Amino acid sequence: MIEATSSGQGVGHTDAKAHRGGKLVSPSRRRQAVEQLQNAYSVSERRACKVVGQARSSQRYEASPRDDERPVVARMLELVEKFPRYGYRRITALLRQERW
Repeated sequence: MIEATSSGQGVGHTDAKAHRGGKLVSPSRRRQAVEQLQNAYSVSERRACKVVGQARSSQRYEASPRDDERPVVARMLELVEKFPRYGYRRITALLRQERW
């Protein structure tokens, strides 16, 4: 006689991990998750970070854009408009030829 197990690990079983909506890999996505937890449940930053698995130092980090980034990005977009079928490697090669 075959008995059914109550663990639910048979074929077609779905658990909470399968319904998570993807991994929260990047620190920026974890930052968003912590902020949402804080707003939705009125919990402290410490508790929300612990739930998400985010270090509080990473939560408080604010990226500062580099001074030379805007002109490079502007030129990159110009090249993309001129050569829409080029990939990122080819665009990078063109930027390096122009001494960026």
